Amino acid sequence: MRPGRLCPAGGGWALKLRSDGVLAPAMPDDPAVVRDIRRAIVALCAKFHDWFRRHDPDTIHPMSFAMRLLSEAGPSLLSGAWHRLAMIDAEGREWGQPYYAEHPSKAKQFAWVRHGKTWRRPKGK
Repeated sequence: MRPGRLCPAGGGWALKLRSDGVLAPAMPDDPAVVRDIRRAIVALCAKFHDWFRRHDPDTIHPMSFAMRLLSEAGPSLLSGAWHRLAMIDAEGREWGQPYYAEHPSKAKQFAWVRHGKTWRRPKGK
């Protein structure tokens, strides 16, 4: 477990404590890191299906035919990895489902705030 992470390795959502005291999802927020991960996944997918060899990894939309192809005919590990990438928006934020990565304004957004030794939602949320 890296410093700042509150979730053990392999345990679902990893969280980190931001400097403003808000507990937030910890995902690579650097678009270059997300792009490199996507390229690596596409390279692995190209070993299983010709469709991935014919398309540039940087132009494949996460919720395109690639997602359907992997979910129906790909290895489950690659399907899960692709699905997780689809939940990351252009700013590097990870959402609970791909729809909200495409439409963040439609999500009910709140943050957990530190209150003493406990965490809670901000009042009125």
